[in-house]
Amino acid sequence: MASVSSLLSQLSMDLSDPGFVRWTRDQLRAYLLEGLIVAFGKRPDLFMERVIIKLDSCSTLQDTCECDRVFRVLGQSTEDGRIIRTLRRKSSSSKIVWNGKPCRTEPGDFKLNSYSLTPITNVLEVYPEVPPGVDVWVVIECAKSPEKLSDDDDFSNTLSVAAKQWALSRAHRIDGEVNQLAFTLGRDHEAAFWRLLAYNMRAVDASSEDMTTTSTTAATATGR
Repeated sequence: MASVSSLLSQLSMDLSDPGFVRWTRDQLRAYLLEGLIVAFGKRPDLFMERVIIKLDSCSTLQDTCECDRVFRVLGQSTEDGRIIRTLRRKSSSSKIVWNGKPCRTEPGDFKLNSYSLTPITNVLEVYPEVPPGVDVWVVIECAKSPEKLSDDDDFSNTLSVAAKQWALSRAHRIDGEVNQLAFTLGRDHEAAFWRLLAYNMRAVDASSEDMTTTSTTAATATGR
């Protein structure tokens, strides 16, 4: 992990501007944020975090706490996020359609059993709907696009290195308007930014294939 403050210090040294004279801290911070926003557009999985949400009652539609991308629901949980029940994910075509019956008022021993995520709009629905007067939480994996940066914010090594490459590219391209070497440096740093994202995407794909192969082998060995 690297903090924004440390990244700013690294940038000032790389740009031979330790006093933040040529490029101010605010300017470099804006470049870092810009790089992170671009990275989010291509690799939202790098921003993934776990979030506990309390479900609304009498509706399958749920608020996802300002998450811009929801990847999956880990399960029904306690208020502090301890998973007590996993949920089956439904495809969009198999979602339950409301039949006009009102929300049930007898909670009984309420249990969630499934959820769905609508492509593109990223709408989360859970089934069955929560009865009134019953507190139910789920843990989701989701990602939020960065909107602003403070010096204390920190990011994973992959995101930190990528954002730094983007910021260096933007800074050099300013000088590149009158200096061919600076323009070339800016282009090289931008290429490094995209390579970092592409490399890690290949790593994620390879990891997913390995996990699938392992799961298939295990299932075959146990006769399932």
